[in-house]
Amino acid sequence: MKTLFIAAFSLLTVKTFSQGAILGHGHSAYVFGYKTHIGIIILNNGDTVKGSFKYSDMDFPSFNLKYYQNGIKKKRYMLSKIKEAILEGSDTSLTKKTSTVFIKLSEKDKLLYRQLTFGDIEIYDPLFLVNEKKGLVTENLIVLYEGKMYKTSSDKELVYLINKLHPNLFQTNRENVSRQEIIRQLNKQS
Repeated sequence: MKTLFIAAFSLLTVKTFSQGAILGHGHSAYVFGYKTHIGIIILNNGDTVKGSFKYSDMDFPSFNLKYYQNGIKKKRYMLSKIKEAILEGSDTSLTKKTSTVFIKLSEKDKLLYRQLTFGDIEIYDPLFLVNEKKGLVTENLIVLYEGKMYKTSSDKELVYLINKLHPNLFQTNRENVSRQEIIRQLNKQS
């Protein structure tokens, strides 16, 4: 019985750890093949680092960007020490931008949020993706508008909020529009 309990506890611990590592920063059940991207990171102390970076989600629980020079890993920068990252490449199904911006939304944040829209209404999600998974956007979004922060956890909440903030975005007050379509429409406006 003791062996069975230890085995079950160990399995539960491993399963919980692996889910945490996969879910981690992006709160996603997907496994991503992260690529190395050329870019710039700005550290909390204001220092700027230019080079090639690769997101490392499997170094749980400390998510970081690995820094490479000439294809050789030189250093790890913990996300909690990074204020902003701008990486080459983008999800072209959502935006025409050629780079992806990740920022801390407050000084208390230990994680970076991906900026999805760039006009008056800014939308962010917690996924650390550049172009690894086209069109993937989480339901948990943060919307910034006129200095106020709104959080949504479903497409319905997002549609309601966007219709309230930007009533002329769609020809009609559509309720069944996807978050991806809202992001594309807002990016056309900017």
